[in-house]
This record gives sequence, structure tokens and C-alpha cells, in this order.
Amino acid sequence: MDSSSLEARNLINAPAADTAPEPPDLETKPAVREQTVGRRANAASGADRTWQKRLLPVMVGLLVTLTAFFFVASFVQLYYLQTRIERAPRLDLGPAMASLDEIAKDVRDGKVGDQLAFNNRLEYARWKTLALLEANALQRRYHHAGVLLISRIWTRYLGFVTGTILAMVGAAFILGKLQEASSNLGAEGGLWKVSLTTASPGLVLATLGTALMLATLATSMDLLVNDGPVYLRDQPGTAASAPPPPLAREDTAQKPRSDADILKDLKNPGAPKK
Repeated sequence: MDSSSLEARNLINAPAADTAPEPPDLETKPAVREQTVGRRANAASGADRTWQKRLLPVMVGLLVTLTAFFFVASFVQLYYLQTRIERAPRLDLGPAMASLDEIAKDVRDGKVGDQLAFNNRLEYARWKTLALLEANALQRRYHHAGVLLISRIWTRYLGFVTGTILAMVGAAFILGKLQEASSNLGAEGGLWKVSLTTASPGLVLATLGTALMLATLATSMDLLVNDGPVYLRDQPGTAASAPPPPLAREDTAQKPRSDADILKDLKNPGAPKK
């Protein structure tokens, strides 16, 4: 048997699996896509981690600086407010006491001429004392109002600085691409409703800080001071406290005159001419 017949026999007896084409693998393309997406995600996460490592000193320094500024500034403002409260106007009755001592000395020495002069000097000393007391009450009233105004300004300052710090820290977190679980922040009123759902803690902090700053700016600081005499009041029974005399008689003031009455008075010869 020659070689050509042997080759033909081998071709005939060969298995069909060796000659049949392999079917295409349908799962190859999705697997390749998943690998590509995973590589891109890993590359993005690696870039984010590198960026966060670069910004970590900046974020830490910003937090430390803002915290130190808040405590130092608040301490200085509180100390200034405390010193203003302690610097209340003091009452000095030295001039009034000197006048009374002078009157008492003249009485002992017999220099008081008559009772009228003594009463005048005593009345002068009394009014001088009342004037000093009234001036001190007025100064204390406005000192108290000034302290209240400073305290309200300090409260607004604390709110505004706190909102600024929250907004700046939130901006630093946004710049650092920090991500956490989703957070929901919402507010609702009578005719409005606001809701914020985000995975960025920086956005939540920036929103809260901005809202706090706007709230402190929109709050009004109305301060009312009621002035009135405390010591220099009219004594009861004096002429100053008596009501003024009426401009017309009670009968004419209570009942208005008619046109007929006016014409009748004009016809009389003794009627007053106006």
C-alpha cells in the first residue's frame, strides 16, 4: 500500500471534532467590558485618593485655623462685653453732701439770717441731690441699653461667624471630593418646601452655613429706651401738678350754641362784639 492511500485513510478516520469550527464565545465581550469599567473605576478612585492626599494638609490646616479663630475671637468679644458691663456709671453725691454740710455748719454757727433764706438753701440742696440722682439714673439707663445692643451684636456675630466657618469647611470638603452615605436635608414651611439629598457632606455643611448667615442678617435688632423722670417728679398738691384752667365755661363747653342763640345775642344791645 502506497503513501497516498495511507493519507486518504487517515483523513477519513480523523474525528469530526478536530475539523469542526469552534462556536463563538458570547460571554467574552461583556467580560471585557466589565474589566474595562473596573479598570476605569480603579483608576478614578486612585486619582481621587491621590487628590485627597494632596489636599489633606489644606483641609486639616483650614479646620485648625478656623477653630482657633472662632475661640480667640469669641473670647475677645466676651471679655470686651464683660468690661463694658462692669464700667457702669457711678453715683457721686459729693457736691450735694458738701452743700448740706455747709448749711449745717452755718446753722451751728448762727449764720442763718432768717427762715426763708434757710428754706431756700435747703431746697437748693435738695434739688441738687435729686438732679445728681436723675443724671445717674439716665446714664445707667443708656449704659444698660448700650450693653444690650453690644450683646445682640455679639450674638449676631457668633451666628454669622459660625455660618461662615460651616460654609468654608463644606467648600473644603467639596474640593477634597469627600463622599459618604447619602444624607437628606429638608425644611418645610407654610407655602414652601426645600429638600436636599446628597452624598457629599461638604454640600450639606455649605448649605447649612449659608442658611445660618442669611438668618443672622435677616434678624432685626430693635432696641427701645423709655425716657422718664425718676426723681425729678412734681410733688402732689403743687401748682405744677394742678390741671390747667378751662378755656370756656362748663355749660358752654359741654353744650354747643345754636345759630338761633348766636343771633339772639347779637340782637341784644349789650352783646359782646367779636
